[in-house]
Amino acid sequence: MGVLGITKTYAALDALMESDIDNFRTGLLTLFNTDGFAAANFSAALTFTSDKFSSTELTTTDGTYLTFGTDSDGLLGVAATKDLIFNTVTASIILKCGSDNKTVEMKSTQFDSGDIIPGAGGAGYGILYLLGRYRKPVLEYHGATTVRLERNTEPTDATLIVFPDWVIQVTEDLGTTQKYRHADISVTANGYAVSHTGAARGGIRDGLSLTTNSWYAVYAARVRYGTNAGNNFIMVFDSILPTQANEATLDGRYGEGQWVYLGMVRYGFGADGTSSNLIGFKYSNKGWCYFNTNDGGATLGGLTLAQSTLDANDAPLYNIADGMAGNVIPVDAVSMGQFNVSRARVSNWYIRDTADSTIWRGGWQEEESAVPHGHQVEIPVQAGIDFCQTRISTGAVDKRVVLTGFCDRFVGVRRHGKGI
Repeated sequence: MGVLGITKTYAALDALMESDIDNFRTGLLTLFNTDGFAAANFSAALTFTSDKFSSTELTTTDGTYLTFGTDSDGLLGVAATKDLIFNTVTASIILKCGSDNKTVEMKSTQFDSGDIIPGAGGAGYGILYLLGRYRKPVLEYHGATTVRLERNTEPTDATLIVFPDWVIQVTEDLGTTQKYRHADISVTANGYAVSHTGAARGGIRDGLSLTTNSWYAVYAARVRYGTNAGNNFIMVFDSILPTQANEATLDGRYGEGQWVYLGMVRYGFGADGTSSNLIGFKYSNKGWCYFNTNDGGATLGGLTLAQSTLDANDAPLYNIADGMAGNVIPVDAVSMGQFNVSRARVSNWYIRDTADSTIWRGGWQEEESAVPHGHQVEIPVQAGIDFCQTRISTGAVDKRVVLTGFCDRFVGVRRHGKGI
């Protein structure tokens, strides 16, 4: 305990001299500046509040910490980086944050906890559940202009999405309402922009015109405005992909940390067929998407990139071009493509790279050269690849290059392929 020590140099009834007063001052300075106060100097009933100090700051210098224990077993303060630090300089010490019978332990080698439940989004799922059981929901085809989002959690009609800054679950019976887990590309989305009012609605991005024969990226975006603002999300069709160059633009539209890429859809069957319907598809959670509808018989299933009946050899019939609109493939998003090459008579089909080297050849037969002939092939996708054919049997018959499936690199990062 700090003790106030004053040297008495005067007798009773003597006048106080300056030296006597100096003794008082010296004793007080020693107590305040050298000995310091201990708990015994204060009444147990005394409560320290901010109004007892000229400033509410406990320490005024960043990097100077309050310490606990004889060897700085625990320390608390603000670092020079302005981060609040709760730490220890003793490696064997375990820092514990507890409430009742629940304790979080921070060790030098690990972080122990019963579980941690992110508050943002209000889904109520802990980190352990998300690590062990969460899987990103798969985009599902529903109709000529509509897509839906699969159920991926235990409650009926529930979809859970982990956003960078939020964990949100919506529960919606799609038989009665279609706001969150349903989106129509022919209507305007509502609920993600500051100008939006009223009920949430999934659809095409506000201000973006629907264009035939185009690709669209689909995003889950938190509902930030309107009557359903809060812990909900909608699906939005957009014309840009989630590349690093587009990240700032997407943050500006949907909120930083409040959007997730779900996949890509194709609106229009391409060089032959209906140009204003979504092509039916089946996504896997590994990134592969397979087209599985045509437009009623006018085309083969999938996106027709090139089609002709001209009785001629083609070198090429189709050259892969990058883009989001037209008979093109968004190369930034598609790492592998599944292609159908076919002709109503036998042809020698082959594929060339950008250096005009043949990277694939299908083979052919000549015995029945008038029969339909073709191949299904998977190759890496890059701009400039050529699809070529040389006729074995002549005739003005149908020939085409069709994209029947693709691997979405943004969905299948580090999980490329068909594995489970």
